[in-house]
Amino acid sequence: MRERKSLKPNTDIRFTNHAGGEVLYVVGEVIGMGGSCVVYDGYYRNNAGTRNTVRIKECYPYKLHIDREENGSLIVAEHEKAKFEEYKERIRKAFDLANAFHQTSGLTNLTSNVFDRYEANNTVYIVSSYTEGATLAEAELETLSDAVRTVISVSKSVGKLHDNGYLYLDVKPENVLIYQETPDIIQLFDFDSVVPMDTDETLSEYRISYSMGFAPIEQKTGRMAQIGRHTDVYSIGALLFYLLFGRAPKATDCGFDASYDYDNWKWNRLYQQKVYKELTVFFHHTLQAYYRDRYQTVTEAVAQLEMIAKYAALPVPFICTGYVSNGGTVIGREKECREIEEWCSGNSKLLFVTGMGGIGKSTIVRKFVNDNKENFDYLIYLQYRNSIAESITDDVQFCINGYEKKEEETSREYFCRKIKAAKELTADTDSVLIVDNFSGAIDDDFLELLKVNWKVIVVTRLDMSETGYDCQKIEAFRKKEEQYQLFEDNMGRKLAPEEYRKVDRIVELVAGHTLALVLVARQIAKSFIDVDTAISLVETNGFAGMAPEKVKYMQDGKEYYDRISAIIKAVYDVSVLSEEKKKCLKILSLFDVNGIEVKEAKNLLKAKTLDDINELVDLGWLALSENRVCMHPLIQETLQQMPWTDEYRKIAVDEMQLLFQEITLNGKQLNTSKSVLLHCGKDSLLGNENVYKDLLAATLINSPKDQEEYVICNCEKLLGDEDCTNPYTIIELYNYVVYLLCQKSDYEEAVRYLDRAKAFAQRQKDNYILGLYYDMLMDFYEELRNGAYYSEDENDKALLDKMLITTDKAIHHMGKSKHERAKMLYAKYVLGKAALMIRSMPEKGRRIKSLILGTKKIIAQNMLEYAEVRSVYYMVWAWYYTLCEPEMEAVLLNLREAAAVNEARNIPELDKVDYFYIPAANMMCELGEIEYTLDLLDEAYEICDMHMDEIPYIRKKLDLLEYQLQVCYEEGDVEGSRKFRNKIDEVNSEAKEYGICKVIPDDMRSKIE
Repeated sequence: MRERKSLKPNTDIRFTNHAGGEVLYVVGEVIGMGGSCVVYDGYYRNNAGTRNTVRIKECYPYKLHIDREENGSLIVAEHEKAKFEEYKERIRKAFDLANAFHQTSGLTNLTSNVFDRYEANNTVYIVSSYTEGATLAEAELETLSDAVRTVISVSKSVGKLHDNGYLYLDVKPENVLIYQETPDIIQLFDFDSVVPMDTDETLSEYRISYSMGFAPIEQKTGRMAQIGRHTDVYSIGALLFYLLFGRAPKATDCGFDASYDYDNWKWNRLYQQKVYKELTVFFHHTLQAYYRDRYQTVTEAVAQLEMIAKYAALPVPFICTGYVSNGGTVIGREKECREIEEWCSGNSKLLFVTGMGGIGKSTIVRKFVNDNKENFDYLIYLQYRNSIAESITDDVQFCINGYEKKEEETSREYFCRKIKAAKELTADTDSVLIVDNFSGAIDDDFLELLKVNWKVIVVTRLDMSETGYDCQKIEAFRKKEEQYQLFEDNMGRKLAPEEYRKVDRIVELVAGHTLALVLVARQIAKSFIDVDTAISLVETNGFAGMAPEKVKYMQDGKEYYDRISAIIKAVYDVSVLSEEKKKCLKILSLFDVNGIEVKEAKNLLKAKTLDDINELVDLGWLALSENRVCMHPLIQETLQQMPWTDEYRKIAVDEMQLLFQEITLNGKQLNTSKSVLLHCGKDSLLGNENVYKDLLAATLINSPKDQEEYVICNCEKLLGDEDCTNPYTIIELYNYVVYLLCQKSDYEEAVRYLDRAKAFAQRQKDNYILGLYYDMLMDFYEELRNGAYYSEDENDKALLDKMLITTDKAIHHMGKSKHERAKMLYAKYVLGKAALMIRSMPEKGRRIKSLILGTKKIIAQNMLEYAEVRSVYYMVWAWYYTLCEPEMEAVLLNLREAAAVNEARNIPELDKVDYFYIPAANMMCELGEIEYTLDLLDEAYEICDMHMDEIPYIRKKLDLLEYQLQVCYEEGDVEGSRKFRNKIDEVNSEAKEYGICKVIPDDMRSKIE
């Protein structure tokens, strides 16, 4: 190896392009040297003579013996020519990849733009664009937030490469370009190490290089079979480590026992303790030597990074209050404004400001807000969104710093969490909440607002005089002087003496309606017509034909500029719309505030063009947001009063069929389905369609466990009419409802549903349905037994006999069934029986082992489809080596295999706790590994603790604490017992508002004391 001789500055390089023409580039200074190349600044002149800067990359490997002649050509030693050709071919492939990535949707802005590849000087050159910025090796990030956001951007970029079927394998500071303006936009370059994955090719065909300090052990040692997405995950962890500590991680920085000196990182600012904790979690799950101990996907790493970014924000939550526009000039409303101010100084909590649309309610309240905003600590102004819960959970309108809805969190749970935060933040403050355009009911969610220490002003068109709360009704202008002043202000001039009586006529025509008066006055000014002409136009043509010129107007605090005809038609009168537009609006009113993709809407409506949708957007009925067409909830509510026609129903049925297919195939579109079901269900004919029932069933069965109330509350719509729904669906729904009821400890109700399920299964006389029923019954017995497998109690023994008989019946019927899922469930039930025998009669090891091995072939033939059963298979083996042939290593091996399967399945976190952590803790307890038992339960508790104010997770937290208390108590660990007793009391106090409580027996509590 020798020192490389770079091209001299200002050297011309002449390339031949694919058309045979000559291309001239001028080489500048060397800006970098990699292991296989030299990179220069350079430029070319375009046809206009303008100088354009580029980067020129020359294949010039460091490891080979290469000389450069005076003419610039590279001379390679004879024995290394083959090696040099390999390098050049690698550069060519890297160009092809970089070019392909740059042309791929989603990767264009994340990868450098490579212009072309040329051959000259006996080597290969790549010419790419010059981008303003610096690599992470050169840049100085100012805050932790900048560093984390940058690594999030890098991770998402690498994730997109993964999505396109490639591993990057060279994440390091020198390969990441960061823009000065924001750390959220980065660019990757240097694709020499990129290799395909998930193909028929093997990585052994590739020679993978690595960068010291940023590559894991499998990459450094060339263990190709172990290289995968997790390899890039390690490098992502190393990149953040470098940004925080100014160096690449060493061996002592890797592993689950590694600790980090955050006192000596780049930033002096103090952060919440959660920041340091979650950073440690991130490094512990990225910087691991054993690849399976890391996050297996970039998505997992990004989720943890986003959590760190959230905690790195301001440490103390606060309610964000924004600017509220005045809403226009307020004339003649001094009395109303004064009454609101007087009410606000009193003791009442709630005021309804009522009146018809456009009468000026919002304008008056907005004036109150702007005149009094200095008098309040918090002044929050919301537009009502379909429900109080939805309005409060809208983080754009009602923002609490540091709060956001979790992906697995229901809207109801997030609403409760935000209300709880609002109670704490408004304590000892003077605060006002204003809800504009309210069109709902005074329900439980509404009453929750009154429990917060703020005044509530609700602006609504509804008559609230019978509610018993304070009401202020806004009427049309009654004083002529006020009407004249409003007219003059909007017309932009004083009325002549003879015009006053003419204005009286206009007031009569619009019935004194405030917005209408404003629009007519402005139309007179914009169209340069006199008052007489205006009267004639309104009397003859109505508002729609008054004049073509656009006018400005304020509505709900926003300024619009449109023709008065469009304003009147769009805001007030649906009857003037065409039948096609009415149909469009009626169908789109089915969808929640997220709306529907424009192309889907077009297909659903069987429209030839998007003209109707575009025109409705222009008129203000609909809105567009990121290629989705959406409808304001107030308009949605109005359109839901429009009668259904046979044509509308047919389209709604088609949409329900599409949603049913989506949910059945991949479990997506649940929120959209719930909205469509809600609105279709209000029509008696649609609510009786078979597709409605199929969609409802699919939605309920696929709803996650944390939506238990939605499932339980809606199940009777199907179970009360069993004969009209697919029987397989009915038995699955019974199974899910019984499970959820058992989780709530509502065993009496669960028995009622079990009895109904039994009668249903016996009527069907179908082996698959009978198998599912007996499995459901077996699960119920197991819930009742509550782990008492060694009990000498006669009732417990009898229950065990029932469980064995029931399991055999489930196996028998499923073994006879021809259903497509029968074989999988048969294997699962056999494993269930083996697990039951392991815990109740471990001495029958030979029989148990025979049962387990009997499922191996079934599982092996269906590896991908039977992922759930594979997990059960490994867990049952773990139980076997816990109780039948105790062997710690075998237990741990099978637990690792089960965990890997679960990670690949991406199962909900509650399932991880129920089906992995708790059983694993049981095994460790049986083996006498008490510390390991408590550690597993701690991990499960931390998972649940991430889901604040979610009822299923609160229940599970208490169950886990009870388990830990029991373990410590039986071990005679008084200090540990007191710790978990206190923790149970603490969680109990938080759970009271949800009606949840874990009772510690008096004798245990007294002994602990």
